[in-house]
Amino acid sequence: MKMRVCVSLLTVALLAGCAVQLRTYGPPPVVVYEQPAPVPPPVVVVPDYYVLTDQGYIGWVGDRYLYLGPGGVWFYCDEFRLRRFHVWANVHRDYRNHAIPRDHGKGRGDRDHEHERHDDHK
Repeated sequence: MKMRVCVSLLTVALLAGCAVQLRTYGPPPVVVYEQPAPVPPPVVVVPDYYVLTDQGYIGWVGDRYLYLGPGGVWFYCDEFRLRRFHVWANVHRDYRNHAIPRDHGKGRGDRDHEHERHDDHK
């Protein structure tokens, strides 16, 4: 009998400690949706020279740098892409010697992008 009472008391004590209580901490969190950054408008300018880097084709007109984006359209380099290009250019210091000249009379043809990559900096 004593055993039964002890087991019953132990069961009641355990169940009392396991009671679930819902707590509310205020209103639910607000979900904020960030829209992706807008795609920069295409550039009407075509670079005089361009090179094939680890991130694609990068060209320049004067001191402005452009990259060849989707659909074969040139875009001005954003800050992130320009920093990556400068890191690449630091390793490939003679990249201007290997730059591919743009044939302005022919427009943008597929033959412009059939050049092999040159890693002569070693």
